[in-house]
Amino acid sequence: MRYYIARDAKFNPLEFSPEKSSRRVREISELFDATNPDLSAFLAHGGKLILKGNGADYQRSVMQEITYYKAVVEKMGKARADSFIRFYVTPGVNHPGNGVMSNGEAVPAKVDMLGALDGWMDGGKAPEQLVQVTQEAKAPFQTVAARPMCLYPAYPRYDGKGDPKDAASFSCTKP
Repeated sequence: MRYYIARDAKFNPLEFSPEKSSRRVREISELFDATNPDLSAFLAHGGKLILKGNGADYQRSVMQEITYYKAVVEKMGKARADSFIRFYVTPGVNHPGNGVMSNGEAVPAKVDMLGALDGWMDGGKAPEQLVQVTQEAKAPFQTVAARPMCLYPAYPRYDGKGDPKDAASFSCTKP
């Protein structure tokens, strides 16, 4: 409240009033609430966007990201949206990017989003299926499990035959 809303280090947060701060709250909301589906200006500047929603997020529903993505597609058209945006939902992953399977092991959830975005921007190759991993906590950080991260609305489905810790044992399946 002191630094972000009031912009005053001496402000007493117990004196906060939504009515008195409504202008500043609206200003911050305009900066952070990604609700405008018209990304034409972003696209015109060569922008590329990778969105990721965590399916077990307890801070907010993944439906917020799904709704936003669908609004962008509706506003801009599927072909145009596909030219600059990719959207993934990670099943079983919570808000900070972790998850636990029924057997107590970690859900593979770490993915190199920056590498995918750099490859798209610098190499012109749009990402399709990415790979999420779980790695050992100590060097050399070996991958101990992997799972595909599928373009929405597809999701990773275990084929029932291979090693469930191997991404190759899953396929991206549409509902």
